Amino acid sequence: MCILLAATCNEDGLARLEAIKRAKNCHGEDTLFIHPDNDDHQSMLKKFWREHKHPDEEIRYFERGTGYFDVRDAHDSWVPAQEP
Repeated sequence: MCILLAATCNEDGLARLEAIKRAKNCHGEDTLFIHPDNDDHQSMLKKFWREHKHPDEEIRYFERGTGYFDVRDAHDSWVPAQEP
């Protein structure tokens, strides 16, 4: 399962993120900064473009920018999800 979280402000978003992490007993966290000015921009995009699966639930929080995901539902069908 992947949870995509949108918020109207950073403080609200971080509070909601922490609440979800507590409810899901999620302790891990990665922070990524993907921007065209970064040297690794193209390699990061290629990494995320490839289809891959994760064994555990994931929570995605966008502090700035947008993200696009295709996720699989309970019937293993692809469902597009975009986070503004």
